[in-house]
Amino acid sequence: MPLRRFAPVVSPNFDDNSWRTVAQPYIKSTQVFSCPSNPDNGKITYDPEFNRSYAGNCNWVNRDTGEVGSPSAPQPTTAEHETGFFGQVSPLKLAQFDSPAQLIAVTEIWHVPYVTVIIDRNDLSFDDTPSGGQNWSNVYGNALFAGHMGTSNYLFADGHVKAMRPLQTIQGTNLWYRSGAPISAGGRDALALAQQKAF
Repeated sequence: MPLRRFAPVVSPNFDDNSWRTVAQPYIKSTQVFSCPSNPDNGKITYDPEFNRSYAGNCNWVNRDTGEVGSPSAPQPTTAEHETGFFGQVSPLKLAQFDSPAQLIAVTEIWHVPYVTVIIDRNDLSFDDTPSGGQNWSNVYGNALFAGHMGTSNYLFADGHVKAMRPLQTIQGTNLWYRSGAPISAGGRDALALAQQKAF
């Protein structure tokens, strides 16, 4: 079920529940949300009952210009401005997903405590030094985890999981946007950086 994005209490624009909090009672274990191969799997997220390993796909277009990947894009005000799996304005309806088998819902993440990924926002930075990390720039390129022989595991909106290299997610069809529209330059840069850092 598509859910709204979660952020910490200091950002009151978002829901109080993340996708993991809502799904966990059905899964019955918090351990499934922690990848044993992820070096950051012992660090908490903004959703403190779960450690770092996975984040939901949340993207949007500039509501004023329709441009994708704009670093200064204002928060969306309607679902038509949202392009990822998770909505920020309101929960997205099943009918808004034309090709669930070609839309990433959840990806692997490290270095940051986020519960969602905005692949187009490669202009952001995050200081992880308080938890023993680094001060990261190009945050999503550095935060995408590709530590399974160079691949990440991606959960798709239809429920299947596939291991892929970061740049494979935009070959042919862009698997980050519901519309399948071409990814932004910032999104491509983030994926290229993640693939460069893969191991």
